[in-house]
Amino acid sequence: MKEIMRLPLREKGKHVIYRVRKENVDSISLIPRVANLIGVKPSNVVVPALKDKRGVAVQHLSVGPLKEVPPLRIKGKGFEGELLGFLERHLSSHDIEGNAFLIIIRDLSKGEAETLRKVLPFLEEGFPNYFDLQRFGSWSRKKGFPGKALLKGEWEEVLRFYLVEVLLGDPERVRDLKERASSLWGDWKALKEILPPSNQRSVVDFLIHHPEDFKKAVNLITPRILSLWLSAYQSFLWNELLSRYLERLGQKEGVSHFYLELPFQRLFVPIGPFPKGLWETLKSEKIPLPKRSLKLKEEWEGIFSELLKEEGLELRDLKVKGLNRVYLGSSERPAWVIPQKIKAFKEELDELHPSKWKMRLSFKLPQGSYGTLFLQILAKIAGLELQLPINA
Repeated sequence: MKEIMRLPLREKGKHVIYRVRKENVDSISLIPRVANLIGVKPSNVVVPALKDKRGVAVQHLSVGPLKEVPPLRIKGKGFEGELLGFLERHLSSHDIEGNAFLIIIRDLSKGEAETLRKVLPFLEEGFPNYFDLQRFGSWSRKKGFPGKALLKGEWEEVLRFYLVEVLLGDPERVRDLKERASSLWGDWKALKEILPPSNQRSVVDFLIHHPEDFKKAVNLITPRILSLWLSAYQSFLWNELLSRYLERLGQKEGVSHFYLELPFQRLFVPIGPFPKGLWETLKSEKIPLPKRSLKLKEEWEGIFSELLKEEGLELRDLKVKGLNRVYLGSSERPAWVIPQKIKAFKEELDELHPSKWKMRLSFKLPQGSYGTLFLQILAKIAGLELQLPINA
């Protein structure tokens, strides 16, 4: 995967821009590694879009404001980068036009490769622009979304998510630590002893001296983490709203469909060809991310009210209360995404799986859309089971 950028670069500026090639490292883990190399705080490193650790990705980041001459090249565990130029500001998501993907699907029979090629044109009409599983690393199989606990002001629950609950995106070392920590809840001194120097340890140190002030302790959590948690729950609500709308529309129009299963959500995916006018409707729809000031079209309002009731929330609850520098994002997201420049290369013998075949696919998606979703939908239509991650 490679980011496609719009960058008015300069020869000088307060912020340096790097293009980084990374493998088996996610964007959040990349930030402190780059900061350490250049000698700045992690807060001085900004990535405009978060990528997971799967496959190989080329993305961009900004560092600044600068105090010293930056290195032309940077290299660390799982990444290397080159200096492209300078800006007077940090990068933002608005600088990204989209992402170009080159995917290798392996371990295919000849017939499976041919089937993939045949069904690929179905994707030319597009697919629902759902947030994929990478967005939901904060989900807990036991307790759900910490973002929901934040909105409800359940401060002790939020701390449990942060300190002892195993989350979907936690690496193995964090899972092991949380499993040890879970039996120490409330024994803050003992919990502090097993934690390495970190924000978690600072939060627990505060609890040693203020054992009942959970709200203040939550305010000590790194704001970026709390914002990501809120964003994940907001994305869950957005997915659910779109899925229910498409399900009603699809059943009314008699459209072929299937369901995409996430661990916490079942998403409706209509399959073309679509009745006259329906495709144009889907392409033009944009849905705001849910928040208290949300304004929806009439046909969406009933669906969203029903969803909030099921979640035990009201519209007025979709605003964070009592937290500093943490808020729900405000933007619209297209309901439907149209891939560009879809191409299937001729299938080849797979050197990693004797007597099997591999196929390379390339396509482009706009910023914020998921290549993994493209692949899952392609596999469903083809009736195949693809194991993610696959080479990119």
